[in-house]
Amino acid sequence: MDKIDKINRIVFPARYKEDARICFFVNAVLVSLVLQGVMKHHVIGAIIPHSAIDAVLFVFLFFTLIFTIYPVLKRSLSFFVVMEGIWVIVYLVSLIQGHANTALLFEMFVWTTCVFVPVLVYVFSIKDKQVFYDSLLKASYIMSLSAFLLFLSPADRDVVYNMLFSYALLIPVLIHFNEWVRTRKKRMLLLSIAETILIVMYGSRGTLLGIGVFFIMRFLYLDMKISGKFVLLFVSVLAGAVVAIFWVPIGEFVLAQLAQRDISNRTLELLFGFHEERGIFYLAGRGEIHDYYIDLINRRPIFGSGVAGGWPERGGHPHNLALDLIVSFGFIAGIAILIAITILFIRSLRTKGAYHDLVLMFFSSAIPVLMVSGSFLRHQHFWVFMGLIMLLPKKGVAVQ
Repeated sequence: MDKIDKINRIVFPARYKEDARICFFVNAVLVSLVLQGVMKHHVIGAIIPHSAIDAVLFVFLFFTLIFTIYPVLKRSLSFFVVMEGIWVIVYLVSLIQGHANTALLFEMFVWTTCVFVPVLVYVFSIKDKQVFYDSLLKASYIMSLSAFLLFLSPADRDVVYNMLFSYALLIPVLIHFNEWVRTRKKRMLLLSIAETILIVMYGSRGTLLGIGVFFIMRFLYLDMKISGKFVLLFVSVLAGAVVAIFWVPIGEFVLAQLAQRDISNRTLELLFGFHEERGIFYLAGRGEIHDYYIDLINRRPIFGSGVAGGWPERGGHPHNLALDLIVSFGFIAGIAILIAITILFIRSLRTKGAYHDLVLMFFSSAIPVLMVSGSFLRHQHFWVFMGLIMLLPKKGVAVQ
């Protein structure tokens, strides 16, 4: 935090208190995602029904929303009303179209209008993004602690795969690595490595994709001379080559160590190529899912099938952001939304400071992941990312 920012916080204390209040709800949503994944696979999940866990977290978030909404309405009332109105219309149109399960559509409507749209507007309303970054860093420690509790006492040690948990832990990994790049604090690097190992043990390949994208983008925007970047790139390539040479022995050793502890892991088996002749690019049935939704697009190319339209079940979304948008809104509107997101993202990269770091983190934790898994309707990181890039900051500024 520079001297100017410290002075601003002294001169305008009320504004920063309001920013902290707004950030509390956003971080509560992000922490609840981790808790949801942890509790369902922790010993607690074996006692309490999963639907009850979802209900308790929703009630908690709703009351948190009520407690923190005043400064948001004061700053962004028109934007809040417009965004809520747009999504109410979207769900009404989807209901009229009749291509979605009514109960599922209502559930999605409640979460979208009461949690996800508010998240977008809240992030948009934060005036000092450094406050958001600092509060997110503090919240990340809660996320990490919760994740390690799952490692210590899972409900079932024979099943080591939790997609929701791994996606939730993605932000802690990215912000801790980013802090190491910024401050060179070794504990941040060690923490991010430990969290990455936890994701590999319990999570999915899509999360690793998000981590990889962030590492590449963070490298491109490193504040160092070109010669230094070339040296770092050379060392990284050399280290990667050594790992590639010993890839199979490394895989055999790691899997053998886990097997001695009665731990089986699909992600590692796929990563090292030891999973029933399937490699890291195994689609896990997504090819058939994509074919199904491409057929839906061909049948309803103009207006689409509506939100959650054609979903055969609660988790039966397209597992691809482009397909998800086109199925929901039609080919023309879906492509237009993708182009708009791309333009806003590129524009946001022209900035610097905490805002720039936040954009990189939430882009990496949302867009690459959504291209291979999940739905934007259920992805908290996507809504935070949209709230960030809709700010339309000026070129080269450190957004306050």
